[in-house]
Amino acid sequence: MIDFNDLFKGKYAFQRQVTGLFPDVLSFEGQAVFKQISPSRQTYEEFGSYLHNNQVIEFQTSYIYEIISPQHCQVLFPDGRLFYELFQNPQDIQHICGHDHYQGYFEVLSQNEWQLSWGIKGPRKDLKILTSYHRESML
Repeated sequence: MIDFNDLFKGKYAFQRQVTGLFPDVLSFEGQAVFKQISPSRQTYEEFGSYLHNNQVIEFQTSYIYEIISPQHCQVLFPDGRLFYELFQNPQDIQHICGHDHYQGYFEVLSQNEWQLSWGIKGPRKDLKILTSYHRESML
């Protein structure tokens, strides 16, 4: 059985593939770090880079992971709005953002590996994103 307290802890390396944004597939690499800010809350901070048109582009983003119970986690935007919830493994997830519909899939592969994929459709979007995480350390 999955335990979000154990899974969402430490430092992860990740690889991300994005299709539909440009004619070519974009490949991202980066690190994601979970830092405990209260007994039930972690900040998630990711940063990395990708190559596009022979130019290295750096990125970063952050979320808040609220562990409600070992089998229930809410992923929040930094301002506290709900992004999505996790209850099981594997799990279909979704998020509506204006006219854009995010249809996702979350799966734990081992105690140190998990994947998150998104299909995003909207008036100006038709993307697929696959991110694979591998824990580097527990910090």
